[in-house]
Amino acid sequence: MRIFSTAVWVLAAGAALAARLEATNYVVTADFPYASKYVFRGLPLARASFQPSLRLTAGENYAGLWLNQPFASKSDSEIDLNAGHNFPLTGGWSLDAGVTLYYYPQADAPSGGPRHSVEGYLGLNGAIGGTNVGAGLFRDIDLHATTAQVTAGYSLPLNARATLSLSGAAGSVAPDHGPGYTFGSVGAAVPCKLSDSATFTVGANWATHDRTGLAKNSLWLTAGLSVSY
Repeated sequence: MRIFSTAVWVLAAGAALAARLEATNYVVTADFPYASKYVFRGLPLARASFQPSLRLTAGENYAGLWLNQPFASKSDSEIDLNAGHNFPLTGGWSLDAGVTLYYYPQADAPSGGPRHSVEGYLGLNGAIGGTNVGAGLFRDIDLHATTAQVTAGYSLPLNARATLSLSGAAGSVAPDHGPGYTFGSVGAAVPCKLSDSATFTVGANWATHDRTGLAKNSLWLTAGLSVSY
């Protein structure tokens, strides 16, 4: 029942956003990326995958759908729904609050937990000296785990259409019972603007963690098209 009620909540939030579209500026973004590996918070969860997503932003509100579908297996597929609100602060900073539903339609979650879980989050985002920074706190009410994470990103223009985007993240996962782990990642991507509404991006990423039982280091490539309207 929890997955049904949460899905209804997320869809209701999306419907509320849609009801405001006539009075609010909105953007719809569709992404169609390929990833040579699916890595989440430092942990390798699936091999080469197609990871399409759809995001609706209306003013300070947003709702999204994200999927992971491995090419060689259906057992590691994943569907995520999320919705939230950005609260503008002074100096270009903002507070982000929302909820995500993780659903694994074919098998148990990669962590060995239930087939679905619900996670609330609160984040602070802004810029320091041209570097975008963020800090977030996540609480999964089904897996009974708290995640803290910090991120940083910096972009350098290469020419009129292309940009070099550098990113990094570090965090820790602390379950209520049992051992936790820490993780970190770095990435580099080159988004190339094809038109006012379309961008093609290629990137490379590396991540590590100290959880037992899984490969420690992951290296993967990404490539995909993003369209906004």
